[in-house]
Amino acid sequence: MSTEEADTKSKNDLVIWAATIVGLLAGSYGGINLLIPLAGTAITFFVLKKLVTPQKAIWFWAISVQVGHALWFIVGLAYLGKLDANILDPVILLLGVLWLFVKPGIAPVLVLSVIQLTALSYNVYVFSGTDFGSNANKALFVHITFRALALSLMGFALYKSRKHLHDRVAAH
Repeated sequence: MSTEEADTKSKNDLVIWAATIVGLLAGSYGGINLLIPLAGTAITFFVLKKLVTPQKAIWFWAISVQVGHALWFIVGLAYLGKLDANILDPVILLLGVLWLFVKPGIAPVLVLSVIQLTALSYNVYVFSGTDFGSNANKALFVHITFRALALSLMGFALYKSRKHLHDRVAAH
């Protein structure tokens, strides 16, 4: 193994350990609130992986996290009996994700990023006014986490898709 490969492996190991620790802490705080969005994310990812061509694989996590989040919204609103104007948030999110699925690229990423950043700002504002450890605080923590994940994963997928396209063009 070359020095460069060893450095890359060492950095990857560090990232994996850091992500594991952050994930364990987030899971212990978010608790049961994470069940539906994580299950929705996992099921969506599994379905995409089985049914969709590998050319779009780079987008699977970005899509799956947002679908899982929207499913949690819908299930929560149905459970609370609030299938009213509140349903607009997950519906708009799912329409944006459908656009990202059909035509992955900068336009749907920008629109979804504006939606996610706007909602994230509101979630952080409300979160700051709730009592630490309360059910509302934990639920908002999960919303904030999933919105941040969605933004990060879309950015990562966009970067990788642009790099892949650049590498293909450079190869010709």
